[in-house]
Amino acid sequence: RSTPSNSSAASDVYKRQIETIRNLLSSKPFKGRKVVCSLPSRELLIQHLRVSKMDEEQLAKALPFEAQTKVPFNISQGKLCYVVAGEVYEGSDSKLEVILMAASGAVVARNLSLVERTKLEVESLDVEPCALVSCFGDLLEQAPAAAGGTMFVDLGHSCSKVLITHGRDIVFCRTLSIGASHLLRVLSEKLDVGYKEALELLRHMGAEQLTEPASADKYSEARAGEPDGTAAVQVAPTKAAEPAVALLADEDDQETPKDAALIVENNLQTLADELRGCIRYHDMMFSNQNTKRVIFVGGLSKNLYISRLLAQKLALPVQVGDPLVRLDQATVAGPHSDLRPDEWRS
Repeated sequence: RSTPSNSSAASDVYKRQIETIRNLLSSKPFKGRKVVCSLPSRELLIQHLRVSKMDEEQLAKALPFEAQTKVPFNISQGKLCYVVAGEVYEGSDSKLEVILMAASGAVVARNLSLVERTKLEVESLDVEPCALVSCFGDLLEQAPAAAGGTMFVDLGHSCSKVLITHGRDIVFCRTLSIGASHLLRVLSEKLDVGYKEALELLRHMGAEQLTEPASADKYSEARAGEPDGTAAVQVAPTKAAEPAVALLADEDDQETPKDAALIVENNLQTLADELRGCIRYHDMMFSNQNTKRVIFVGGLSKNLYISRLLAQKLALPVQVGDPLVRLDQATVAGPHSDLRPDEWRS
């Protein structure tokens, strides 16, 4: 569950995060003290590098020196992760495309301290892009190689995170500056309303209900931006090992303030342009495995108005993913969950 992050002072955010974790531990009893944590993408420096071809052992030795020239902190005191996206060509030269994910020592210490102050023990420290792929690992492994690339778009509060995978392998990663806080700030400024009023407007836009879950056949046929204007935003058929799926259809009976809707649509156009740029970069690198589908996750993806608009603009099959569906349905909305029973959709 996301912890509050809209306080003006960093120290207040830190205190509220600790308080939130403690409240969750007391209200939703957690057995044991060991936890796996991930560093959030907003605190990572993520960059694509191209290096000469070398074996895995040589790359592990060379990358810290290469990375030090790209980051504004001492890499030896922080955390450095990387994934090899694949082999690319610059002219006639063959090189390795490497995705660097690095955090400073201060960021690592702050996140570890936050968890330890709640009396939990950090078993492992991951990075958010890798953790996200792990949530959908079973689904990704089932996809045939011919299925092409899968783009994950994490629509968060402070930013949006983009991943493209081939199966479980990450081949593209980028953080975009547009998130829920950006939309709320623009709504507040343009309409001259307070933060709470802007939040209510955004919630009102996403008040539509999901239709019946889509079948597997519907998923394979559905496309966003069809001539009839229907945006196909889905989640796969409900199974314990797959994200849940439902079809979003346009509805005309939901009234949304026109000015607010236009402001949101203009800003989503900017986000859609950024996402299409990510797709173009990936598809140029991997012309034989073009991006074939998109999965929205994150808090803002639950706003069906926004998910539908983005789906129409991307013109690709789009799903709204929920990693909690991999859990036993009987426990998802139970006493140990942070979801209320009325929030659970099977």
